[in-house]
Amino acid sequence: MSKLRIGTIIILFGIAQFLNGQKKGSFIDNRDNHSYKYIQIGQQIWMAENLAYLPQVSPPVSGVKIDEKGNNYCYVYQYSGNSTVEAMKTSFYKFYGVLYNWNMAINACPTGWHLPSDEEFFILEKKLGMNDRELNDYYYRMSGEIGYLLKSTSTWIDGGIGIDKYGFNALPGGFRHDGELSIPNPQGGFGLLGEEGIFWTSTSISGITAIRRQFSSSSKGIVRFINVKDQGYSVRCIKN
Repeated sequence: MSKLRIGTIIILFGIAQFLNGQKKGSFIDNRDNHSYKYIQIGQQIWMAENLAYLPQVSPPVSGVKIDEKGNNYCYVYQYSGNSTVEAMKTSFYKFYGVLYNWNMAINACPTGWHLPSDEEFFILEKKLGMNDRELNDYYYRMSGEIGYLLKSTSTWIDGGIGIDKYGFNALPGGFRHDGELSIPNPQGGFGLLGEEGIFWTSTSISGITAIRRQFSSSSKGIVRFINVKDQGYSVRCIKN
């Protein structure tokens, strides 16, 4: 095969990737020199990894008391100290990134990126095949099997992996709860690692609630729901 023909094939493959929303790359967050992969789907450019920016870290019991609510909190799954150096050494941080309460999440993305709104998730979901009737619904929305398309191909329990068709690599990083669960700690703890990947949107519903997205090992759909801003969820930034 001639060099000219090989070059033509490579160019055509690159064009096909672009047209199918497969444009990929990476960038450096200048705040901490952390490198992130990104993926283009349609006209949107999304981070293909969970945000790992960690200016401070708190144990899961922080942010539970009334006088602590409304502050900025970062958590690392299963970490109960307050040393960012130690938290960054954990396998949970290295693989799943950081869990943020909503007040922190809305300002946590690097320069040039932001926390996606409910409407920006709508654009992604519609692009991937969700029908208009389901877009504004709450709880599981099954059309297009968006969860199946975006979930990673490993780490999900009970056979709940996805096909990661676009390189979004949605991970089941669990969450930090503010006491709504009795296990493992009624005063704030961690849960659902391997079962759920929960992501904040920037869309606030009230002073204490905002909209989230959720992927589950038990479903091929994607959840749209409202939760209190005190919970610690993962963040995927979208490019400005």
